[in-house]
Amino acid sequence: MIRLATVKTLASFDFSFQPSLDRDRIFTLAQLGFVARCEVIHFLSPPGTGKSHLAIALAVEAVKAGKSVYFCTLAELIAALARAEREGRLQERIRFFCRPALLVVDEIGYLPVVHGGGNLFFQLVNARYEKGAMILPQIAVSPNGARSSATLSSQPHFSIACFTMRSSSRSTDRVIGSASTPSSCPNTCDQKPPSRRRQ
Repeated sequence: MIRLATVKTLASFDFSFQPSLDRDRIFTLAQLGFVARCEVIHFLSPPGTGKSHLAIALAVEAVKAGKSVYFCTLAELIAALARAEREGRLQERIRFFCRPALLVVDEIGYLPVVHGGGNLFFQLVNARYEKGAMILPQIAVSPNGARSSATLSSQPHFSIACFTMRSSSRSTDRVIGSASTPSSCPNTCDQKPPSRRRQ
């Protein structure tokens, strides 16, 4: 399964434009260990800072490695799930989106989530738990809920957060390459996955 709207590569990414990124960290991600571990990668930054480029480039690396990949925007994903729900095929559609080893859901935070959309997205994320990796490019927001702006500083901050859920009930979250971590992320889900006790 391969579904990419366009092709971008790490070689064509201008790291000098985004100095808050650690090039070595990005190329570590390109080794695809996060796919094998079924991790969720969040790219958090203001608009126009290269989140989609990097997400697609990593997806291309996964395709080269023989991994199944599916790319869509959050709006497209929720529209597909909502349509399936109306037609009584929601679980079938969720199983479809659980098939790829890597699912990239782009443009999180750009458009408001329609009523019930957050719950549908939650169901998919919950269904993919420990079954597949995801890359979720998101617009970083300020504590008051406003979008971050690249004009707030000379260089926009770009953070990469990696979340790992393990069957041992241990949950690990770490920032693996950022100049700063945004204080909050866009709320795209009406619900959150059940908390897992740290051990």
